Amino acid sequence: MLSNARRADEISAPPRETRRYGPHRVSYDVLMELKYYRELYLVKYNLDICDYSPYHLYRRFLDDESLFGTVNSDDEDDADEDDLNSEIHLKKVDLNIKQNAVNHHTDKYKCISKRIYEGKEEPAALVVRRGQIFTTEMTFDRDYDAKIHDLQMKFRTGLNPLAPRGTEVIINIDEDGNKINNSSKWQARVASKMPAQTLDIEIYSPYDCIVGKWDMHVYTISKDKRGGGKKKLHYKHDEDIFILFNAWCKDDDVYFPEDPDFETDVDPRDEYVLNPSGAIYESGTWPKAWRFGQFEEDILQISLKLVSRYFDGDTSWKMGNVCDVARGISAMVNANDDRGMIIGRWDNKYDDGTNPYTWVSSPKILWAYRDHGPVKYGQCWVFAAVTVTVCRALGIPCRPISNYLSAHDVDRTNQVEKIKFSYEDEFRSMSGDSIWNFHVWNEIWTRRRDLQTSEFDGWQIIDATPQEESDGLMQCGPSPQKAVKQGLTYIPSDTAFVFTEVNADIACFEQTGVNDVRRVKTVENGVGKNMSTKKPDGLPLKKGGYEQMLQRLEITSLYKHREQRSFDILVPWTTYKGYRQDSNDYSITAVATAAKSGKSNIENKIITLRNADVLEVHSIDNCIVGQDVEVKVSLTNVIPMTLTKCVLKFETECFHDYDDIALGTLEHGDSFTKTISMRAIRAGRGQIIVVLDTLELANIKGFVDINVSE
Repeated sequence: MLSNARRADEISAPPRETRRYGPHRVSYDVLMELKYYRELYLVKYNLDICDYSPYHLYRRFLDDESLFGTVNSDDEDDADEDDLNSEIHLKKVDLNIKQNAVNHHTDKYKCISKRIYEGKEEPAALVVRRGQIFTTEMTFDRDYDAKIHDLQMKFRTGLNPLAPRGTEVIINIDEDGNKINNSSKWQARVASKMPAQTLDIEIYSPYDCIVGKWDMHVYTISKDKRGGGKKKLHYKHDEDIFILFNAWCKDDDVYFPEDPDFETDVDPRDEYVLNPSGAIYESGTWPKAWRFGQFEEDILQISLKLVSRYFDGDTSWKMGNVCDVARGISAMVNANDDRGMIIGRWDNKYDDGTNPYTWVSSPKILWAYRDHGPVKYGQCWVFAAVTVTVCRALGIPCRPISNYLSAHDVDRTNQVEKIKFSYEDEFRSMSGDSIWNFHVWNEIWTRRRDLQTSEFDGWQIIDATPQEESDGLMQCGPSPQKAVKQGLTYIPSDTAFVFTEVNADIACFEQTGVNDVRRVKTVENGVGKNMSTKKPDGLPLKKGGYEQMLQRLEITSLYKHREQRSFDILVPWTTYKGYRQDSNDYSITAVATAAKSGKSNIENKIITLRNADVLEVHSIDNCIVGQDVEVKVSLTNVIPMTLTKCVLKFETECFHDYDDIALGTLEHGDSFTKTISMRAIRAGRGQIIVVLDTLELANIKGFVDINVSE
C-alpha cells in the first residue's frame, strides 16, 4: 500500500486553505461544510444533496477527495523537496486483519476479507472489540530509531470529529517498553526491537470506547535538522476499522460471564453474540427457525447507520453506552419514527409488501432497508428477530423472548379492562387494551451503571414493536428483568409497561343501564404464560422431535412468581376449515350468566392449530466448502382444500442463495418433489430453510442442518 503522505511534486501547490473550488469559487472550509452536510443527509434521510442544484456542481470534489485532500497543519507545506525526502516516511500499515479477527471473535464477519460484492471489489476491513489490544505492523522507508524519531496516532469517527465529544483521540505511542494497562484511555506501544524498518505496534481501545467506524492517522515526527523543533509527516490509513462492544472484556458493560447458571456446557456468548441462526417461539410455543445473519455482507455497516440515525445522523459519544444504543435500536427497528426500518401491519392486508409470516431471515430485511427505505411489513417476531441481528452485529448479547397471553395496557392502569353491555354476549375492550395471543420482545445483557447499583445488572428488556410512545418515540427499554419480577415499576426504562405485559389483571365490567357499570370479575393470573426462548447451545434450531423440544428454555419464573399454569389445546384443521388465519391462534371466550342475579362469569382460552405435515426437506449431514449438495424438497397437500399462488422460498446459512420456485395451484392430494443443488460457500453450521407460501396458508416451513467444514 502506498503512503498517503504528500508527494514531493505537490510541495509547490498553494496551501489548501487558500484554494477555491467549483464555479462559485467556494473556499475549502465551505467545501468541508458541504461534505459534512452531504454525509449527514445521506445517513439520516437517505438523501444525496448532490442530486439537486446547485450542489450537483460539487459532486466530483466530494466523490474524489484527492481533488482537495484535507487541511494539512503539518510542516510539509513549508519544506523543500530535498528536506522532505530526508525525513522518515511511513510506507505501509498492516492491520493483521485475520489474526486480530480470531483474537477478537470477529472472524465470521464477511467484511474482514477482500471480496466482490454486487460486481464491485470491496477491500478488507478490521473488526475488533473494545477493551482489548489489537496489533499492527508499520513499515518505514528507513530504520525507525526512537532516539531521533517519534510516533503519534490519531483516531477519528463520525462526520465532525472533535476531541471534547470523544470522536477524535490523539495517542502518543510508547517507545519505552511499558505494558498497556486496561483502562478507560486509548493507548499504544511499540512491541518490537528498535532500530528497525518494521515495527510491531499494539493498540488498545478503552472498554467504554464509542462503537462505530474509525479512521486511523499516523504521524512520524523527527528532529528538524536545521535546529528548529520537530517535523511531522502525516499518513492516513485507507482501510476501515470497526470497533464493537466486547462481551469477553470484564470491564465492558456487556461482559457476559461464562456460566450464568444455564443448563449447557457451551459458552453462552456462542449463542447470544456469535450464533447466526436460532429460533423465534410463535403460536403454541412452536419454534420458528430464523436466520439472524449478523455477519453477512453490509449488515454491520447498516446496523451502525441505523443507530447513528437515532443520534441525529452522526456518531455520538452515547454510542459508547450500551443502554443508549439499545434504546436507539428499539426505536429505529420500527419505522414509526425518523425513517426507521420496518413498517408494522396487523390487518392481513399485505398485497403491497411482504406477509410478515413469510420472513425467516433478517439480512434480506436489512438489505431492502438499505436499498429502498422502510420495509413492508412486520409484526412482533419480525421486529424482535431483526433486533437480535442488529444487537449481535454490534457485539451486544441478545435473545428473543416470547410471552404468551401478553397484555397491552394502553391507558397505563396496570390492568386490561373489558366491558359487556346487557344486550351483548361477549366482553370487549373498554379503552383499547388487549391481550395478544403471544408477543415477542428482546433481552440484552448489560450492567446498569446508570442505576448506581449492581442489583439490576444482567438481562434488560427492549422492545422494537411499536405499541406505546416513550419519551415521544415508539421505543421501549432497557428495563431490568429483575425489576419486572420485583414489581419495581419506577426503575427506568418503561418497566411499568413491561410489568403489565406479564402481570396485568383482567378487569371485567358489565353495563346494565346508562350509569350502571359494575365490575363483575377480576382475573389475576390471566396473562404472562409459558415465556420461551432458545437455550444457549450455540446451534441452529434442530430438525424436530424430542431434541427440538429440549432446545426450548422456559423463563417465566425469571419474570414473575409461581402461579397456576395454563395449557394450549390442539384442534384438528378440519374443525376450523374456512376460518384459518396466519397466526394459527384462536381466542375462545365462554360467558356464564346467572338467570336470577344476572351476574356473569367469563373465561378465555387460546386454541393453537398446528399445520399439517405438508413440507419435508432432506439432505446430507456433512459437506465441505465448495461442494454441491443435493437438497430434496417434497410436499403434499394433505389439507382438504385447494391451495393457490403457491411459492417455495429459500433462506440459507453457509450456502449460496436459491431463487423462489412458483408452483401455482395445489389441489387436495397434489404432490411436488424437486431435488435442487446448493453450493457450500463457507465453513460453519449450515442451514437451509424452505418456506411454502400460499394465499390460503402461511407459516409452512421445513429445514435441514448441514455441517460445512473446510
